[in-house]
Amino acid sequence: MSRIIENGITRWRSCSVEYRHDFPVILELKPLTLARVPITGDTLQESVLLHPRYVPASVEHEIISVRGYRRGRTVDVLLDEPLEINGTVYGVLNFKGFGADCVSDSSLFGMRLVRESVIHPNAWWDWYGFEEGSDSYGRIWGAVSSVEAQKEYGDVSLNSLALPFSPYLAVHDIPKPVCDSIQEVERTARKDFCLGQIIRAERTNIRESDFSSSYNFWSRNELGIDIQLIAPKRLAEIDGEVIKTFLALAEQGKMLAVNGSVAQNRFMDGMFTDKENYTITHLEIHSALKYLCEVVLLSSVSRFLNSENVPLYFSKLGEKTGINFNSFRDNGDSLKSFLDVLIPTFQKVCGKNFKINYNKL
Repeated sequence: MSRIIENGITRWRSCSVEYRHDFPVILELKPLTLARVPITGDTLQESVLLHPRYVPASVEHEIISVRGYRRGRTVDVLLDEPLEINGTVYGVLNFKGFGADCVSDSSLFGMRLVRESVIHPNAWWDWYGFEEGSDSYGRIWGAVSSVEAQKEYGDVSLNSLALPFSPYLAVHDIPKPVCDSIQEVERTARKDFCLGQIIRAERTNIRESDFSSSYNFWSRNELGIDIQLIAPKRLAEIDGEVIKTFLALAEQGKMLAVNGSVAQNRFMDGMFTDKENYTITHLEIHSALKYLCEVVLLSSVSRFLNSENVPLYFSKLGEKTGINFNSFRDNGDSLKSFLDVLIPTFQKVCGKNFKINYNKL
């Protein structure tokens, strides 16, 4: 199945939505020409991918043509042969730190693509032009520093939790001659310019934010997909792991703080992504409950499930967590009903009662 879309963040490129291994994937209509630099072997996950402009002839590499999709500083590559990991089939590899598009947004010309797949050592694109050092987070445009890549891939604190992230397969340092070449191409210099690239496996590269009304990139009809992609039992297993993780951390006086919304960090198969957006911090009960409400009520119940499957979902969620969600009633105040079930469990694991201000949720 294939459907061409031309809207939202892809307005300067035509894309299609195609089903692969039962999940939809956004792909650019035109094949991507990339430079594959082998690091530990000749497979894609053993390599780094970059725009050919950055790879000098002196560095071993090959030019490849793939079906893919560029988003932010990543590129998704459709695999000719899928990977099977722990019994699950994945048809897409995501390379983070590949480069990012530079787009002009002016009243004179409108939004247009200026340069594609750019890595810039010293500047941050602000929709109108480069401004050196303008990013308050100290990020590198289109790239991930070697230190940050290793930190995200090997985050011991997060890896010890049973959070349902899409699999992280590898992390590679981009060879120094390539990093030097990037600086030559961009005619700039930065001390300790060491880059990395993270490779992840995905069943679908469509995020919840791509079709949710609050972000409004595409409607469900424009994506041409059936929204009921996940069995209620599987979704309950995923969300149950999230709830159990928050309860385990709450018992220690801790919680997960998340940069961005659930919709921005969740794929349509229910899995989560972008570990760098998650940190373990001191427990703030309203923030913890607000996040779980967003996962269960705004994400799963409102956007992933058909209404007839909601009772089955809550039944399985109860089995997964040991919490009696059968008493949940969507009676016009689903937030209060959900919290009335969840709060006593938090109070029990924390050993104290909480006074909840519903206006903060």
